[in-house]
Amino acid sequence: MYTCMIVEDEEVIREGMRFGIDWASYRLNLAAAASDGKEALELAGRIRPDIVITDVVMKEMDGIELARRLQADIKDKAIKVIMISGHENVDYIRSALKLQVVDYLLKPFHEEEFAEVVRKVVADLDEERGQQERLRSLERRNELSQAWVRDRLVENLSAGPAKQTGLDAFAELDDLLAGAEIASLSGSDQRKVVRAVKDYIQSAFREELTLAQVAEAVHLSPNYLANLFKKNAGITVNDYITQIRLAEAKRLLRDEPGLLVQHVAERIGYKDGKYFTKLFKREVGMNPSEFRDRA
Repeated sequence: MYTCMIVEDEEVIREGMRFGIDWASYRLNLAAAASDGKEALELAGRIRPDIVITDVVMKEMDGIELARRLQADIKDKAIKVIMISGHENVDYIRSALKLQVVDYLLKPFHEEEFAEVVRKVVADLDEERGQQERLRSLERRNELSQAWVRDRLVENLSAGPAKQTGLDAFAELDDLLAGAEIASLSGSDQRKVVRAVKDYIQSAFREELTLAQVAEAVHLSPNYLANLFKKNAGITVNDYITQIRLAEAKRLLRDEPGLLVQHVAERIGYKDGKYFTKLFKREVGMNPSEFRDRA
């Protein structure tokens, strides 16, 4: 929910908006209704709304001046301002849009127009909130990494050179950061990543395929991808590649009985036929020729 305030000097319109609009359906909490810009500025300083919906022409501080003062007086919060007026002067509207005014509704407007504007502003607020959360996550990761490196360095210096190499230490740090990064993603975002990885593997398994190549294809680090995939799919990336390849191998052995085992191996991404036979027997419980005979 976001906090909203309306500013309108005509009481009938102000009260109509206050009680005639289902604010909760827009995920808004109507925190105040002011009769002019001066009162609105005082209220905004106390309640710090996310959105201000204001008339333009008012006796005590008009909407343009209110938007300017909100921008100047409340510097640590970018309040979204929506202007409502019968004023159709283009230059006047442009002067409003130079401030924090995100949209402009001309009276009389339909409920659909109002809904479209408010939903757009709420969507913008959602995006900004998401960016702030991602920034905080990065800051937490940075604090974590700095503290970890400091503690590890002290430990290594105390233990001597045989304790742990620098490469080992940074590999462990990478694993730690990968876990922190996964925790910052929502469950739905993690599932989207896993789906994209599976789709890529299913289209590319006939080639030589490594974890690093898969990670590069989906623009992730190998450690991050390995941790995220295992957490959500319950299987490692390499095991999933093997699973897809062996499923295709079984299909080829059933559907193309004249195909040599070496050629089956090559068509599913393995150059070494002996390695493929050994892997197939380990995973399926019989070698490829026996599987073909039984199929």
